[in-house]
Amino acid sequence: MSKRFTETNKWKDTWFTCLSDNNKLFWFYLLDNCNQVGIWEPNWSLVKFYIKDFNFKPELYNERIVLLPDGKFFIPKFLSFQYGTLKRTNPIYISINRLLEKYSQAITPLLPGLGEAIAPAGNGNGNGNGINKDVIKETEPDSDDGFTDFWEAYPKKVAKGSAVKAWEKHTPPLAKCLETLSWQKRSPDWNKDEGKFIPHPATWINARRWEDVQGSTAAAPAPPPWIDPDIFEQYKTLKSEATGYPVDEQSILRKLASNLEKGFSPNKILEKNILELKRQNPVVMPPEIDKLVKRAVKEMK
Repeated sequence: MSKRFTETNKWKDTWFTCLSDNNKLFWFYLLDNCNQVGIWEPNWSLVKFYIKDFNFKPELYNERIVLLPDGKFFIPKFLSFQYGTLKRTNPIYISINRLLEKYSQAITPLLPGLGEAIAPAGNGNGNGNGINKDVIKETEPDSDDGFTDFWEAYPKKVAKGSAVKAWEKHTPPLAKCLETLSWQKRSPDWNKDEGKFIPHPATWINARRWEDVQGSTAAAPAPPPWIDPDIFEQYKTLKSEATGYPVDEQSILRKLASNLEKGFSPNKILEKNILELKRQNPVVMPPEIDKLVKRAVKEMK
């Protein structure tokens, strides 16, 4: 079960404070065990296992719980309280969207104004039973804080999921990003070897590269020839995402150089670290890096 927000003001709510202890526990149980859109399939034997001598009295919960035609319970305010206005850039969007599509026919007739998540019947947003696409927003420039424009402008389109996470974390100023990219894309380092040394977009964001100053801050230096630049870039991206801070490239290179002198392969060390970072913080990896990692694992066996 994922973590959820809780309403701390409930202890000042007359309705809640007047409930018996068992009914308070049931309300907590319901909020913790409903699905992502606020629907709970009753399991009274389990409820009574946790809450001794509990008897459900629907009149105590009035509009806070709605009984659906199939017998499930629906909490109308749950979705808007937990997620606000959903965006397609939000990783949880897909699963919530599927559930809304599944239950919209049951929910809409009962609550035609359900928050802002489901389109009321006959309002021109579809057949009356679908998701309100104007509220659960597309990834467009006016609804994703500028990420789409950044993604279109960035010359190396890899690891988009990691880039979205970094963008949401740092919320960079779009205008400044585009201005900086306009000259970075013309820099010698970004144009040699068919762009091999362009950082991944997530690395660029986590390192706050939009703050680079033209002419005074050089692009990140290329790694030495004994390091595969693609593996090195992938490691930096994962390490930065795991820690939330830009990596200290020079420190990494010094350690790798020391291992090289001892007879160890820097690329295999990086590949092992990538594998461990993937295990700790799974992300979608570029196919070419996955192949390298799998090859390294096979060789180590």
